[in-house]
Amino acid sequence: MSFEARTNHAAAMEAPLDAIVWKEASQKGLAGIVNTGYEHRYTQTEQTLMKPILTGAVRFVRYVPDRLVIRCDGGQPPRRPGTWFLEYKVMLSPIQQDFQLEKIRNAAKNHGAPIGLVESLQKADIGTVETAAWGVYKSLQDEGAPVAIAAYCSYPEPRLVCEYVDQILLLYGVESVAHGLGSNTPYTNLDLRTFRSMSQFMHEEIGGQTDWQAVCQKALDLISAGMT
Repeated sequence: MSFEARTNHAAAMEAPLDAIVWKEASQKGLAGIVNTGYEHRYTQTEQTLMKPILTGAVRFVRYVPDRLVIRCDGGQPPRRPGTWFLEYKVMLSPIQQDFQLEKIRNAAKNHGAPIGLVESLQKADIGTVETAAWGVYKSLQDEGAPVAIAAYCSYPEPRLVCEYVDQILLLYGVESVAHGLGSNTPYTNLDLRTFRSMSQFMHEEIGGQTDWQAVCQKALDLISAGMT
């Protein structure tokens, strides 16, 4: 997939989520978002300058999550503190071959994933994230700055899911390169079954009297249309 196509897909996801889901949260006085991502903070010239540099400092700058969520009630247990980072991900390419599934199952076992989850794992359960990005998210989470990933997944049917990184099960170690993504970028595989639906996440983490299922479905319909 070309860089232009990936950029267009990212925009097709971000716009409905911001304009529908997070606008609803803002209008109800429940939460707001701040743009924090690389693409929002740096010019194209600055991005080009940093792209070939592999230092830890530049890697952190490039993979800081897209948004900062600020929940207006300040956070009440058992929910997370009143602020967290939010990263948007688009997942369009499920694995195709049985041997790829077996390879991921075996790697997950080797990295200590629960046997029951591994044995029931199916192709449609597997998502991906850039390995370098995952490292930044984990570092932020470990330092007390929670990070959630909101993902649009096109398979087996279009869906929106969201979860904090410390609740997501890794299926492949950080040295892995995931399936069929058309580049040399290292990717790590995730178990999509360990995510909540976006509507459940909003209900439990943002709250309020909003029908989050209807709001998220409206956003999902627009995102799906934008992926064609």
